[in-house]
Amino acid sequence: VLPRRAAPSWAPRLVPCGLSDASGHFLLAGTGVVGFATAPRLLRTRQPKQKHRCLTGRRRQISGVAVAATNPKDVRIDKVLFLGTGSAIPVPGKRNMSSVAVLLTSGAAIMIDCGEGTQHHLRVSTLLHASRLEAILLTHLHGDHCFGLFGLLNTAAMEGRKEPMVLVGPEGLKEMVEIVMKCSGGWCPEEKFALSFIEIPNTGSTGGENLVGPEGGGFTSERCKAAQPVSLGVLAGLTVQAVPLVHSVPDWGYVLTEPDRPGVLNIDRALKLGVPKGPMLGQLKHGEAVKLDNGCVVLPSMVVGPRLRGRKFAFLQDT
Repeated sequence: VLPRRAAPSWAPRLVPCGLSDASGHFLLAGTGVVGFATAPRLLRTRQPKQKHRCLTGRRRQISGVAVAATNPKDVRIDKVLFLGTGSAIPVPGKRNMSSVAVLLTSGAAIMIDCGEGTQHHLRVSTLLHASRLEAILLTHLHGDHCFGLFGLLNTAAMEGRKEPMVLVGPEGLKEMVEIVMKCSGGWCPEEKFALSFIEIPNTGSTGGENLVGPEGGGFTSERCKAAQPVSLGVLAGLTVQAVPLVHSVPDWGYVLTEPDRPGVLNIDRALKLGVPKGPMLGQLKHGEAVKLDNGCVVLPSMVVGPRLRGRKFAFLQDT
């Protein structure tokens, strides 16, 4: 548990310091880290050999432009950047509306929620630029979680973005975006950039039970307990699932999972089997069999341990 404390001197006052809803807590699934809304806003992740950890850390002064992409199979969560931590009403100079960005080692980023004023914090951040966003996931359509989306999209278009953007959210997301854009001058993909929508049905998986109760409104507790996670495929190299949450409107939490990594290579055993130091060790590490000069074949299963499961990041609000 991270202690409550004021933002450090190097933190701009306009940038908030944590993730919160009404409870004031954030949760990183699979890391064992729980903190308060006054904790530092940036979380870096390390990948030690034996155990994964998630640590708070000082922000580095780096450019906001995208870096060279890596192999999608090697994408890892690099940092978690909190762009907004307020609930319902912003606190001037302290908390913006809800938004968090997951920064990846590929240079791309996934944003979850885009409350009013999110782009203000993007523009003062040295860690993230809107051009790096590949997908924006909305938990639900309450204004404090989505009213910043329209301004962010228009700003990205004015800055010359041409790459498509994936928008994910509950039923009604596409209609909401199209109506706002239509009433504010229209959205021409040829002149701006394409928007791709993934709407999660209120039934969750195809053919499932409607999670909305008989009285309407949001999902009911009983139906959420019986529902299965909804697979949304791979976005920016991470596998994304949606889980239903109990709220006054249809609400989805998101679980982002890194790709599994190759197991640990037993170099000593490989050398004893006659594998020379060099490229062959890398081939074995990545699951490829190698043939030695004497004709013997060394299989990865002989020298590589079981695959290491990718870490998970869960964002669950409001519920």
